[in-house]
Amino acid sequence: MTTGGVIPDRALELDILSGLGPGGVLAGVDEVGRGSVSVGIALVDADVGQAPDGLRDSKRMTPAARERMAPKVRSWALDVAVGHAGPDVVDGRGVIAALRWAARDALDRLRGPLPD
Repeated sequence: MTTGGVIPDRALELDILSGLGPGGVLAGVDEVGRGSVSVGIALVDADVGQAPDGLRDSKRMTPAARERMAPKVRSWALDVAVGHAGPDVVDGRGVIAALRWAARDALDRLRGPLPD
């Protein structure tokens, strides 16, 4: 996904990280769902290097490609986590609130240093 016409890449990540100072950490987020929702988060810093080849928005990847990419991302990132919100949350609170719920769940599962 792009924001404001900017396509995220490692150069953009490093630019953002340089503004955070030593020890800065950036969180990459991807969401998916229909009925229930999941949010994945990967933490990176300036030292993790280039993202694995082929990493992109999960909705642009086949299920098989996502399965092959998962261990590569886990090896590359400082930490990864996935949070979930079930259909009860989507139905009771709406999809935007459910995405927030799932993102909070993912953040709570992270072991690494959290970005500000």
